[in-house]
Amino acid sequence: MNDPKTGGHPGRSWLFVPASDGEKVRKAPGRGADVLLLDLEDGVAEGAKDRARAIVADVLAAPVPVPTYVRINHPGRWLPEDIEAALSPHLAGFMLPKAESEDDVRSFLDLLVRAASRRGMEGSRFAILPLVESAAGVENARAIAAASPQVVRLALGAVDLALDLGLEALDSAILQHARARLVLASRAAGVHPPVDTVDPDFQDLDRFREACATARRMGFAGKLVIHPRQVSIANETFSPTPDEVARARELVAVYERAAAEGTGAVGVDGRMVDRPMYEWARRVLTMVGDGAVEAGGSADAPPGGGGGGR
Repeated sequence: MNDPKTGGHPGRSWLFVPASDGEKVRKAPGRGADVLLLDLEDGVAEGAKDRARAIVADVLAAPVPVPTYVRINHPGRWLPEDIEAALSPHLAGFMLPKAESEDDVRSFLDLLVRAASRRGMEGSRFAILPLVESAAGVENARAIAAASPQVVRLALGAVDLALDLGLEALDSAILQHARARLVLASRAAGVHPPVDTVDPDFQDLDRFREACATARRMGFAGKLVIHPRQVSIANETFSPTPDEVARARELVAVYERAAAEGTGAVGVDGRMVDRPMYEWARRVLTMVGDGAVEAGGSADAPPGGGGGGR
């Protein structure tokens, strides 16, 4: 499922960049990430907030070659100042940290609309990426995702969630439960699949690759990353493999031939291919920009399923 707020691709890698570091911000568009997240919150020391806002405003004064979001500070702390610094026609959207309820989203949008109006802009033009970082946020994930059409997807902040739950490790089973909740809530609310949490250990790239693979298997579409070394791994892992693309092309061709002959399902290599599998194959081809998928129709159904309650 492609997202216009991430430049027409699914947002596989979302690179955090501390907004107070002008050199890192300057180099960030060339790091290969699908989306940049200029960070005004945890990545910036309290004494550097003003400098970070000034850098954000300067960067967004001109077009940025990569879709760019700004992570603002938690509501109640510097929030109006953060919004004012980030407002620009070159901004794709805002990451809303510590999102725990639909009221959090709506309260932020009220501030955003008023601030944008003062600048002659429509607040509705900006996407919202709520960051779920607490037990309350997990419990209210669907309401958060459905709070506004501007919410394009959810993101998981497992480090703060583990702290909230008193967990010592990020591989706890309860965090897997939280992941599942975000995937289901996103689908139920009709938003894009969620983005998985950061991995603080940017040295162990094998572990990071496995974390990306696990997240993808669970239904996530991308990964929050904190180091440029993680970007290419996230991009690769959250993209269809050549085998998946080849399989999708085969399924689309076989199903469309069968449909033209009046058949609703057909066997391929001993496996039934029906409409849900066809839609999954179309989604894969859409992700890679394959010309075999024509415009129109849904291409965002998950694999499996089908008639008769399967």
